[in-house]
Amino acid sequence: SAEVHTKFKLRIETLFLTVNLIDRFCEKQQVRRSKLQLVGVCALLLASKYEEIYPPEVADFTYITDHAYAAEEVLDMEMKILLELDWKITAPNAHLWIERLCAVSRASSRVKHRAEYYSQRTLQEYALLDFKPSQIAAAAVHLSLVAEARENRDNRECWPRPCERLTGYTQLELYACAKAISFHVNGGVDSKRRLVACKKKF
Repeated sequence: SAEVHTKFKLRIETLFLTVNLIDRFCEKQQVRRSKLQLVGVCALLLASKYEEIYPPEVADFTYITDHAYAAEEVLDMEMKILLELDWKITAPNAHLWIERLCAVSRASSRVKHRAEYYSQRTLQEYALLDFKPSQIAAAAVHLSLVAEARENRDNRECWPRPCERLTGYTQLELYACAKAISFHVNGGVDSKRRLVACKKKF
């Protein structure tokens, strides 16, 4: 989904919603491996319709999958996802939290860029499903501020008071999430996995 999202130059919100729809659907329905790509494409189609001004058309999605699925299959799966989720599409995402946190902390564009990378890397890690989008965003911004402070060798505050007030999370409360993000970004358990779409993007 991340590669197709990048190919179509879609909004970041669309990517987060796509992954959320896939996760929620797979939680309710057992999906055969052969149908996983179809679920991913349909989730991206739904998210695009929800978030984009000019979403790609069904024909674009059949083309991008090298016609592995017919338009009818895409539309059938789209309806299946909607019915399974009871038409509940709206979901919070880490991107919006990062935007706000970087604004209140007056973070540099480098900090924001790094925080976006961290948060988008979490989309492919099951372990990070234990954390709320607000926690992931806060931990990603915190880690980015820590990295910048180390690079600049200064003693700036790495979890500013405005961020704590906005989220309600103390630095200590972010520790578990920040540790999990750092672990997975730096290799994780299985270093042989070839999940490189996010790295290429950034």
